[in-house]
Amino acid sequence: MINPTDAWHIQTLDSPKVLNPYTLQVHHAAQLVAMVGQGLLPTEDDDSQSNMEWVDRRGALLGKDIPLSRTIRMGLLYHPFELHIFDHNMDSLDNLNLEGRTKQLAINWIKDHVTVLDGEADKVKPFEHFEIPAHPLDEGAVFELPNPIYHLEMAKYRSNADLILKEIKRKFEHASEVRIWPHHFDTAINIPLAFDEKGKATHAIGIGLAVADEQVDEYYYYVNHWANSEKKEKNNLPELKGGGIWTKGKNKMAVLPASKLLTHTEAAEQYQQAQDFLESGINASLILIEKEDASI
Repeated sequence: MINPTDAWHIQTLDSPKVLNPYTLQVHHAAQLVAMVGQGLLPTEDDDSQSNMEWVDRRGALLGKDIPLSRTIRMGLLYHPFELHIFDHNMDSLDNLNLEGRTKQLAINWIKDHVTVLDGEADKVKPFEHFEIPAHPLDEGAVFELPNPIYHLEMAKYRSNADLILKEIKRKFEHASEVRIWPHHFDTAINIPLAFDEKGKATHAIGIGLAVADEQVDEYYYYVNHWANSEKKEKNNLPELKGGGIWTKGKNKMAVLPASKLLTHTEAAEQYQQAQDFLESGINASLILIEKEDASI
């Protein structure tokens, strides 16, 4: 088994905030993958038909298997910045370089392939039940690749998050698969901790890597928690390791801005800091929802 620290990609970009506009463009590109699952797969209670996984060896976001006249998977490579249609062996059947192309052209390209494979192309369309932050692409602008270094760095963030979350997943029996969600564009797992008599979760924590938002203005790791019963708000929050901090407001969330990892220049050190934060955030959240027996 590979040592996780050997698989960690050293993050080197001085200021992760410079990635924000490029991340937004990739977020829009990822909708092209997610909308195929959304349109052509049965709707799940948690909307998971549209989520994606990260494949490190490809540097790509991959959608779910789509059973047409042959099984395909949509993929988005970060660099080169391309859409791919893969077969069940992960061989590319065709690809579209997104640079200089509009979203509508890319959608038409996908629909053409779905039609050839005897699928219902009209069901492949932009999401209607949520919106993502606006981008000039919405008004007909073309995708750009001004600096490949930024796309390569964003791929490192995805690979590292996928790596460390899979390590944590192994420690919890009911943890979900590690997935990227098209709405918030976070790499995340959900961990139910207790259930009612109908099998519905009553306590849970969520862990992931989020993109810049109103909480933190750069990529950040997070641990949040939830319980269906009201708990008295705690004034003394448990200490977080690895440079983690608690967000302000009523719904406390443990966060670690990606820039804090840059105090280290070795893969093992960055991995350890992220791991220290996530484990302390999990244990702290378990205390807050009174499920300390599940601590790791």
